[in-house]
Amino acid sequence: DWPELLKCVTPAGGVVILDCNLPRWYADIRQQAGADCLIALRMYPEASWPDGIERHWCDVNGADWARECYRRLAAVPGLLSDPFVCISPCNEPDLAVEGFGGGASASRNTVVESDYKFIWSWQRDWVRAMRVLLRNSPVSLGTGPLAGGHDIPLRPPDYEYQLAGFKALADEVDCIWVHGYAQGGWGDVPERD
Repeated sequence: DWPELLKCVTPAGGVVILDCNLPRWYADIRQQAGADCLIALRMYPEASWPDGIERHWCDVNGADWARECYRRLAAVPGLLSDPFVCISPCNEPDLAVEGFGGGASASRNTVVESDYKFIWSWQRDWVRAMRVLLRNSPVSLGTGPLAGGHDIPLRPPDYEYQLAGFKALADEVDCIWVHGYAQGGWGDVPERD
């Protein structure tokens, strides 16, 4: 219920929305929340492809996904000229439920280092392609937020953020998004650290 949610939002606050809900809600959110409320827009590959085929983020390369994102975003009046929009390429790419074969699941709570390297490299490709497509747009770009607590075996907690690929990505984005989970776990993603 966006009208109720937006009662909690101040001009210094923000909301998170998946892009599949965007055409219906963007204008209402902007009108009700005000011009300076941050809209964190999480692109969601699993929905809204023109051919109707469901895809996951890892089913397409980062540059192709950037072109599809741009197509979706350009269809929403006013969005690409909004400086208080921050776009992320995907949601929790370290989870198997998001379609990534190497992702964590209810039966496997870890993700190996090579998977995180792929996640960071893919996002960097997406960011670079989006920067070209958005060259005259004030929107910001952020990372696809990881689901917390899925540590690389035999590495310190949250080591995925120490990898060179993440550091390179962090240098190119405007915002780093993460998901934090409460102690005791939410579903299959406990936050141990």
